[in-house]
Amino acid sequence: MSIPSFPSAAERHEESRRLFLARDLTRYMSLFAPDLIYRQRNGEVIDRNQLSKHVATQFDRLGAVNWSSDVEAEERGEDRVVETVKQTASFATSAFGLLHRTWRFERRGRYTWKVHEGRWRIAEVQVLEERVVGTGWKLGRAPAFVVAVAVAALLITGCSRSSQTSSEPDSLTLAARAESLAVQNVILSFGERMKLVPLLAPDSTPVHQIRSRYAGLTSPSLIEMWARDPRHAPGRLTSSPWPDHIEIHALTREAPDRFLADAEIVERTSADSAGKALKTPVRLAVSKIAGEWLITRYDTAEPGAPRREEPSASALEESDPALAPARAVAVIRGYYDAIDGKRYVQAYQMWESNGAASGRTQAQFVSGYAHTRSVQVAIARPGPIGAAAGSRYIEIPVHVTAINDRGERESYVGKYTLRRAVVDGATLEQRLWHIYSASLRQEKPAP
Repeated sequence: MSIPSFPSAAERHEESRRLFLARDLTRYMSLFAPDLIYRQRNGEVIDRNQLSKHVATQFDRLGAVNWSSDVEAEERGEDRVVETVKQTASFATSAFGLLHRTWRFERRGRYTWKVHEGRWRIAEVQVLEERVVGTGWKLGRAPAFVVAVAVAALLITGCSRSSQTSSEPDSLTLAARAESLAVQNVILSFGERMKLVPLLAPDSTPVHQIRSRYAGLTSPSLIEMWARDPRHAPGRLTSSPWPDHIEIHALTREAPDRFLADAEIVERTSADSAGKALKTPVRLAVSKIAGEWLITRYDTAEPGAPRREEPSASALEESDPALAPARAVAVIRGYYDAIDGKRYVQAYQMWESNGAASGRTQAQFVSGYAHTRSVQVAIARPGPIGAAAGSRYIEIPVHVTAINDRGERESYVGKYTLRRAVVDGATLEQRLWHIYSASLRQEKPAP
């Protein structure tokens, strides 16, 4: 079998650029040998299947791409060509038709070409040097971005011209891709802001931060639902760990004006912010409202679980942040925030059994605050979580200061006991913390 001539650098560059712009994954990947071996600078190896997955993802995430190559050395054998090449590329991420961030990538490597099924293909890559300059908006960390894009686009420095042609994407495809990018940008920006919403801050800070930080990314109705009850809102519960960003694993278009995303919240700690991360699965719905893409649903869920309008109770595990002791503290914080804001029905419903555990009817509960002008709470360290009969209990020590309608200050000290169910078959509502009982006594005023 005769060996075809090795194509010129100009031919290789044009072919790779044309297929990349057309987002033709099948023919694009045919430029690599089936048994491709790519050795990264750190010694790790990826194969052709792994590369194909990265390329498919990046086709939806990249805007402008430009690259250039300079062949420093070339060795030609009977059935192979080995090149040492210095390469430079820039990759721009985009959304809403605007460029948001550009990466500059520089690499020096050795590439081995072999003939497979009558054409030259990349068979092996050995990275000698590489450098990435610039930052992105969490479409992926730099190493993943380098593998996905630099290998996919930059390494296509040689191949024979195909007899077939590939057209540029039509306007409908481009519009769909732009909308996908816009939705991703909303989710990723939302993930960046979560760390800025302190759910356990005093007074009305959580409500203010929820409304200000999530505005423009989340639907008004979802923001107001979280503002009424911050214990169900995403945000920062403790100083460490904190929600660092969101990683999107799957994005599905359910309808022309609605996307569903399976993702993970990545949490970092002050001890090792760049090391191992805690990850919480989350499912989001993003809908177009008055011409804007906004998050309309936010559920913690197991990845791959059936999508429902309400999160599955069985998906909530012991490690879920919504069930952590800090969430129990958030319930008490939200309880007194509701009372101080004259939202007495909301506060009443934070008691177990839709308020019945308070020992009063809703009317009696509301009338009990008829002479209260304002109220504040200071919360001490929660006690340990106890277990009994399919339930979990926790005690929250408090110091409450109230001002009555005569301007007099009254102080109370004591504790609240919160409970949640863990028995099989419990509903989502039963699995969340609710006030089970209270033991408060009024402090005598100082003489």
